Amino acid sequence: MTFRRPGTMAPAIGVGVERDADVDAVAVSNPRAHLSIPAQRESLAIHAHRRELLYAIDRHRCVVVSGQTGSGKSTQIPQYLYEAGWAKAGYRIACSQPRVLAAVTVANRVAYEMGTKPGGVVGYAVPFDNCTSDATRVTFLTDTVLISEMMADPLLTAYSVVMVDEAHERNLETDVLLGLLNKIRKKRPELRVVVASATIDTDLFCAFFGGDTVAVGIGGAQYPVDVVYLDTPTRNYIDRAVQTVVDIHRRMPPGDVLVFLPGRSEVDEVVSRIKDVVLTERNPTSWNLRALPMYAGLATAEQLKAIEPDSSCRKAIVSTNVCETSVTIPSVVYVVDSGFVKQDAFDPRTGFQSLHTVPISQASAMQRAGRAGRLRHGQVYRLYTEAAFEDMQTFTPPAVLRQCPHPMLLQLKCLGVTDLVHFEYVTPPTPDCMASALQLLYALDALDDGCHITDVGIALTGMNVSARLGRSLLDSAERGCSSEMIDIAAMLCVRNVWTRPRNREYSGQSANAHKKFAVAEGDLLSLLNVYRAWDQAGGTEQWCTEHWIDYRALRRAAQIRQRITKLFKRDGRRIVSCGDDASAVMKSIATGFFMNCAFLQNDGTYTTLITAGSKVQLRVHPLSVLAGQSPQWVLYYDCIDTDGLFMRDITRVNPALLKEIAPKYFGTVS
Repeated sequence: MTFRRPGTMAPAIGVGVERDADVDAVAVSNPRAHLSIPAQRESLAIHAHRRELLYAIDRHRCVVVSGQTGSGKSTQIPQYLYEAGWAKAGYRIACSQPRVLAAVTVANRVAYEMGTKPGGVVGYAVPFDNCTSDATRVTFLTDTVLISEMMADPLLTAYSVVMVDEAHERNLETDVLLGLLNKIRKKRPELRVVVASATIDTDLFCAFFGGDTVAVGIGGAQYPVDVVYLDTPTRNYIDRAVQTVVDIHRRMPPGDVLVFLPGRSEVDEVVSRIKDVVLTERNPTSWNLRALPMYAGLATAEQLKAIEPDSSCRKAIVSTNVCETSVTIPSVVYVVDSGFVKQDAFDPRTGFQSLHTVPISQASAMQRAGRAGRLRHGQVYRLYTEAAFEDMQTFTPPAVLRQCPHPMLLQLKCLGVTDLVHFEYVTPPTPDCMASALQLLYALDALDDGCHITDVGIALTGMNVSARLGRSLLDSAERGCSSEMIDIAAMLCVRNVWTRPRNREYSGQSANAHKKFAVAEGDLLSLLNVYRAWDQAGGTEQWCTEHWIDYRALRRAAQIRQRITKLFKRDGRRIVSCGDDASAVMKSIATGFFMNCAFLQNDGTYTTLITAGSKVQLRVHPLSVLAGQSPQWVLYYDCIDTDGLFMRDITRVNPALLKEIAPKYFGTVS
């Protein structure tokens, strides 16, 4: 193979989507739409800091900008830089975003404000969609695309300023980008780096970038917000959230309510229960309380219902943490904060990563409180005690401390970084985490015996799905089952496709409908059956309703399937079907997930087999099609931690197949 180094052609960056990832578009509402464009820009909090920002960027090589959501950082700083001449002499201004559609929507807004169309002076570059031209001087990119550009232009010589927006998210790609920019600054003193966020640890970033770095704070037009804590901890924050919303509606003056919950399932439950409360009123239509969900996977039209003004009723907007920084809803006066969020947790001793519901940080709590008081005096009801707030971490731990860092290490290897230990990370992975990540990459054939990146590793970097799932996809092209594996991958990248009634009277109907798709091989092939049946029926919503399937999830899976298919065709990989022969699909699944192997114990639980340290006890998720069947050997896609560790999306596997697929890891099994 040819080892790629900086200066060679960049590997392709794909658009796969991890399940539970926060990647969909977030609708935008503009409360200043009645003003002219210049008046709208001048009304933003950042306008008063324009000269201060430009002076700081001119005199310092790195500027760390902190300011509340809605202050105008993302849209105005690139325009200030353009107006000040930073895009002259053929240079461009880059503004990176952690999310694909955030880059597109912000670019569209800036183009509108500058009186041009996307692709002109203002453009964007995201996976599979490059809307730039020779005339483009302000480019909005995702972190991954900007990293990819470094393959052909290691010093980013096309840019005079690089702005890293939403840096507080500290995902793996953002941390890689920040580390690479710090290296580039040492060879290009004229390059300016702007790091911006609503909630950011300015001391950390100033120390990381070192001398000639300055911090600039932007105040927001914020009214006072009263904070109300519980006197004693609540046993059930779901119940307390519903009751708090009802109490606010009954007792408090007009104003919308924003409720923060950990995940989509909790959001849907609270929305349903608030609606049930409204229906129990003697005159529900006159009660004027409308409960609406808000999360990134929601259709744009549904998001607009939540964030656009509605004077006919009080809205209770029930949201995940997407409303902390990505969305500003000016009509919100009251905030109800559960104090929890869903986060990954990685244990390097076992190589095990699972999803947990954990307390938020103080920074997140402050950010949530700031959603109130945009138009007038606001209130935040924290469903935890003041002592609990004091015990919270100051900032949310970065992804490198919560997730397996193998995507970060693979990116760096692809960029030609050989010394992973001494690379300048904002926050370095622990030695145990790095060792576990390298072990995984080696097992997936992404690294060779000398820890050099392989052709498989380069291909995995471009697929932008989990390394295990990407390995299964690559293998399927060789086994002649890529069509089936692409369908399975698309279904795994969306949230739960099964719907279940709240009314137990209909639970039998939904269960019987789901059983029609179940097969002995397990959940992954059952998901394949669901997608194929829906597609053959015309992809209609009516079919989903009849079979108790989530229509939004299948539409999202269809979009992801198109993207993966486009990636395969671009790279010259075959898309072929294996027909009714499931053995090829099983082998491809095992090629990617053999390290996620577990076998049955005498007590009915499962234990992991390939771990770096102690074994992990697991259970079959009750919603799996294999629940209650107790297969001897299984492969699992991921795990969730509720009242124990439960394997999700399970595949029954023959141990002989494991020995065939991974002889380095499996010997003779009795």
